[in-house]
Amino acid sequence: MSARAHPISGFSPLQTHFSFLPKSAVAEMTVLWQDHYARAEKSAAKRLETARKRVELKVIGHHPWEGDWKQNKDLLELPLFRHIPSDLDVQPAEGEDDPDPVVITGASSEESVIWTDDDVEKLHIAVLHSSLGVLKSKGNAEEKYEILRWIWAPDVFCWVTKSDEGVHKRIPIYRRQLPFTFDTCCAFDGQRPDVLRDGLAVILRPALKQMGMESLIH
Repeated sequence: MSARAHPISGFSPLQTHFSFLPKSAVAEMTVLWQDHYARAEKSAAKRLETARKRVELKVIGHHPWEGDWKQNKDLLELPLFRHIPSDLDVQPAEGEDDPDPVVITGASSEESVIWTDDDVEKLHIAVLHSSLGVLKSKGNAEEKYEILRWIWAPDVFCWVTKSDEGVHKRIPIYRRQLPFTFDTCCAFDGQRPDVLRDGLAVILRPALKQMGMESLIH
């Protein structure tokens, strides 16, 4: 009678009964096998954890492309597609002060602000439409750079550790679970983020290729 261990490459079946050997010898062989199997399982688990950490680090440290937006400033200043004149075109030149600074007024810090579900929905939709509008505007090179990274950000935002009866598990937090991500804003606007992202990729690919940023689209 034989019993095979879990399928670890290179392992042979363990004989659980040897009629021609004394019990002490069988017991010693069993201990040796169990030690060998435990070390092999530990090694396999270590390789799996190393592979998972590589993926985790890749996700957390992900950058859509290597480079500084300033290297492509002149091209990013141009509309990336179908320019529509708007107040988004207005941007002070680098090093100059805004001639008409915006003063934000509203509730003081001592007053509570109540956000309704309708307010939250409208704000998400406004963020999406405003961001797409910036891509069509003149100027705003740095803002366009950040919006492009926002659109093509990785699905996993980060990993968290959860303990369950002494067992530590790594759980991914997806961007679709967070407020004001591209996916969440699309959802509030009734659009499918994957469809909109694919459509933008088709439109923006020529401009991004000219800037050496085509790898951003994935």
